[in-house]
Amino acid sequence: FPVHVWLPASYTESPSPASALLSAILSKTGVYGILVITADMMPMQGKWGLFVLIIGVVTMVLGGIRGVMSDNFKTTIAYSSMSQIGFIIFGIGIQGLLGEMTSLAMLIESTDIMDEIIGIHDMAIYGTRLHIINHSIVKLVLFMAAGVVFANVGSYDLNRVRGFGRKKPFLLVTVLLAAAGVGGIPLLNGYVSKTLLHESIVEGIAHAGELSGFLRMSEWIFLVSGGMKLAYMTKLFVAVFVEENQDAAEQER
Repeated sequence: FPVHVWLPASYTESPSPASALLSAILSKTGVYGILVITADMMPMQGKWGLFVLIIGVVTMVLGGIRGVMSDNFKTTIAYSSMSQIGFIIFGIGIQGLLGEMTSLAMLIESTDIMDEIIGIHDMAIYGTRLHIINHSIVKLVLFMAAGVVFANVGSYDLNRVRGFGRKKPFLLVTVLLAAAGVGGIPLLNGYVSKTLLHESIVEGIAHAGELSGFLRMSEWIFLVSGGMKLAYMTKLFVAVFVEENQDAAEQER
């Protein structure tokens, strides 16, 4: 947000291998640019970090809302990518804010506070980097699964592809693991990166001063956005692998 409007249509209309590469690799180029600006060019600029954090919060919640509302398999995954990039930019914004907090701790020569903030900053760094990798891997799987559905049914409409995955155990397990991973289910990759990001903002609230109220609100939005991701991933899984299609011919494809 606000330069997200191209993403859902381009992901939906392009061939699934192209969508997979676009989500896994090319979209991360922009994320890398924002990360370089935040970490290298303006490492202790709290206002820039706050701006990036706000953009990340809006992006992740808007992508989550649109994902819940979508009735198209591939468009839902596209909005999921938008939301996940919001989580990543959220982590970059936290790094910017914590960088300024570290500089302030250095000025007052408070070693204990500085060490604590550096530890929180490291959590944000590791969470952001890991989530970039996790998102790339998971979305490769989900977009290729969408390609399998389209190759057999000729549509991404959930009403048409309903029940396609029944009696297809390999596809079911593959999509289930990917959906659970991106949803942040414990013991899977997405849980680790999202936990690091969440803990970085929770621990950072204590050092945020007048921004503590905003960070607390951002934490709640983070949790709600994660809940929406579970909701639309569950919707996709139930529609494709649990429910039965009323058209027997479609069911047997």
